[in-house]
Amino acid sequence: MASTIPSARELVARIRRVGDPILSSVSASVVPTSPKTAAQRAELHATLAAFRSVMGFGRAIAAPQIGLPVRMIALNLGPGKVYTMHNPALINYSAETITMCVGPSILSVRARR
Repeated sequence: MASTIPSARELVARIRRVGDPILSSVSASVVPTSPKTAAQRAELHATLAAFRSVMGFGRAIAAPQIGLPVRMIALNLGPGKVYTMHNPALINYSAETITMCVGPSILSVRARR
């Protein structure tokens, strides 16, 4: 059976909302060179691209935000600046706060960095 490619709106609709248990769960490490990670990376970047096309903004998305319980973040910092972070970890904290948002109707928070 042939699979269908989801539309941009369908990809954006899959983004998890506050309260979804996966967003507060510990995610698994990834092996950056594995075929499974490559497929997850492609899905993550496709969702970020879809969000940007539908909403008109967006720089990054973490794998748990689309239901993948792994430690990976897709970033799009402008033309030619598309990156993937594998197994990111916080190594330092500060008293400063930053504002982060996932969309006007989805989530906006102030967080310590």
